[in-house]
Amino acid sequence: MKRVALCLILLSMVLALFADDPIYGSPIRFSLLEGLDYELNLTLGTNVGRLYANVNFTVNKQDLPDTDYYSFFLNSGARVEHLQLNGVESQYFLCSNLHPKHFIPELIHSDLIAEGNDINCYAIAKDRLASLPDSINIYLEYRLPLPEYEIIQGDKEAIKLGEIPFFYPRNLSASSEVNINILTSIYHDTERSLKVEDTGGIRQIETFFVDIPDIDIDLNIYKLN
Repeated sequence: MKRVALCLILLSMVLALFADDPIYGSPIRFSLLEGLDYELNLTLGTNVGRLYANVNFTVNKQDLPDTDYYSFFLNSGARVEHLQLNGVESQYFLCSNLHPKHFIPELIHSDLIAEGNDINCYAIAKDRLASLPDSINIYLEYRLPLPEYEIIQGDKEAIKLGEIPFFYPRNLSASSEVNINILTSIYHDTERSLKVEDTGGIRQIETFFVDIPDIDIDLNIYKLN
């Protein structure tokens, strides 16, 4: 954690040097790490108010622009436990003082890097990818505060996971398929459960959704009466 904090300070200092001309002055360039297929595992810790998550997705190195850092966005409430590239732990940075033109291609959603928002930009240095093969598997493990139940559709209690901004590192450029495995209690379900398996008081739910850029994610966990 100290190493990540130091990296954050150093990277922020470098970007701040060019704050007067963030568009043309900074030599630092970023591009996004985005998959077309995601495997997302979620565990609802309702007794402790936490959502435990890990996600896998793959990128092709040949498809990535030649930039200094490769990035993704994640909710600012997330606490990252592991970031692995092809099974090996990787150093990462938390970035600030960013401008849309720091990104290649230019970042359309400037609100994602606005000061004081609830989204963080994580970055991996270019040299971390240099020795890897063309196919790079990215594994991210983290935890988030679990939202409170809300009343929806008249009388149903639900946890609205889809309303957590970037509860996983979304693809901003193209539609992607997200396969989800949810571990919870037997007192929960989803609207689009493909498979439900109970073991004692534990329920495993398999579901999925197609994530379309600029469209809100509809993912609710319902409390059964």
